[in-house]
Amino acid sequence: MKYTNISSVERLEISILRSTLATNRLAYRYYSVNTLQNAGGKYTR
Repeated sequence: MKYTNISSVERLEISILRSTLATNRLAYRYYSVNTLQNAGGKYTR
């Protein structure tokens, strides 16, 4: 059976997907915080 190869490849793809999702979430959070800080700076000035 080729199930071991398929499962290992799927596991690799899932790990890559999870890592990209995590990095995207961090980048989005950083971007949103930056935009909020910029907007706050504009409003306070």
